[in-house]
Amino acid sequence: MEPPSKPYASSPCDERRPILDKNAPYIYTSNKKLYYTSNGSVDVKNGILIDQAIDEIGMGSFQYKLLAVCGLGWMADAMEQVVLAYLFPLLKEQWHLTKWEMGLLGSAVGLGMMIGAIFWGYISDTRGRKLGFVASVVITAIFGVLGAVANNFALFVVFRVILAFGIGGNLPIDFALLAEYMPTAQRGFYLVLMEGFWTIGSICSAGLAWICSPNWRLYLVLVALPSFFVLLFRSRIPESPRFLLVRGRGEEAQAVLQQVARENGKVLPDRELLCVSDPNSGRIKDLFIAGEWRLTIPLWSLWFFAAFGGGIFLWIPEVLKMMDQSTDTIYETMFVLSAVPMIGVIAASVLVDRIGRRFTAALGLGLASICLVGFAFTTTKALIMVSLAVWHLTLGMAWCIIYTVTPELYPTDIRTTAFGAASALNRLAGTIHPFVGALVVYTDSLAGIYMYAVCLLLGCLSALLIPIETTGIALRDTRNKA
Repeated sequence: MEPPSKPYASSPCDERRPILDKNAPYIYTSNKKLYYTSNGSVDVKNGILIDQAIDEIGMGSFQYKLLAVCGLGWMADAMEQVVLAYLFPLLKEQWHLTKWEMGLLGSAVGLGMMIGAIFWGYISDTRGRKLGFVASVVITAIFGVLGAVANNFALFVVFRVILAFGIGGNLPIDFALLAEYMPTAQRGFYLVLMEGFWTIGSICSAGLAWICSPNWRLYLVLVALPSFFVLLFRSRIPESPRFLLVRGRGEEAQAVLQQVARENGKVLPDRELLCVSDPNSGRIKDLFIAGEWRLTIPLWSLWFFAAFGGGIFLWIPEVLKMMDQSTDTIYETMFVLSAVPMIGVIAASVLVDRIGRRFTAALGLGLASICLVGFAFTTTKALIMVSLAVWHLTLGMAWCIIYTVTPELYPTDIRTTAFGAASALNRLAGTIHPFVGALVVYTDSLAGIYMYAVCLLLGCLSALLIPIETTGIALRDTRNKA
């Protein structure tokens, strides 16, 4: 359908677009971009872009509730995701695992997360955010408990892989959904705060591991309980109005925004909702069309190298054990490492809108790389603690920004697909580095530390190569064409 040859109306968008007949179900711009409207019966000059509608509703009780629900989910996932670092020494002793079997467990879990990230990202862009928002936590909760009753290593691996499949979906969906409800001015700050919940979960998991040791089965049950609690609130969160509008369900989108406005004590502007989009959703190939590949390649590199470089966390208890540190010292160190990223969250929240997303991520990864090299030359307990603490603090700061910038870079109809695909690179690194780490760390721990430091440096360079700075920019609803 070619846009009709009619006079152009002023619009809140940057582009000029034609006035269509009132009965037109959608609106084309001069370059044939498709604009969905709530009922297809208004012209553009009487409409309002969904970003503007959310900005006018503003930050309020609904967003704080959503932040709490998403944050609790992240806290529960963090508790599950760091479990292996504490279980490796215990499982190695109970089931007499070889270094290859330990590598297999870590890699299998990484593979489960990678598949989950891709699968749930696609489902969320084609079937809606809410399905994955709830289903991923159901899987995490059930299989978290089942892992505690596994009576052999093979069954334990199966349960942890299925659990990882759930976690792999929860992470990208939560960030995408939160970003789509946030006003532009507050989006960066509150997305960074999500990482604070991750840190709280890591602290809780470290504390429970310390308290429950050596009873790892009780530890797994206690770690799984928060996921069941989160389920009580997830189903009450409405579908993303952006997704609804893009899928042609405009009346539902309007109703959801009216609900948000009421909860925030505001009134939704009495204007037709508009949203740029494409009828094809959730296609991986759209991440590589002419205008998108420039974002995708450096972003995927950033995710992969940051994840691989941070993978040394899995082996820190074993490395400390090789350095003749006591069991109490190892648990004390791990507890401190779990806590210090909270300082990184604070630092990221201060820097994210001041020096920008890219430079904050690069700064964090660069400093983390330097700290790992410093750790390789330390011998005293105090220096070990300081070097590892600063490493994890700066790495945490970088991950705050990585999770913040990813949903900001892509449009609505491929946002969770893009996030899921990027997260899959994270999980690919998580699939590879346990095997590589088992080989290198047990052969030459110093070489292993250097390997992880180099990966963090490559992540730093990748962050600087991202061509767009998203600070203060509204979320896109359509893809780049050139």
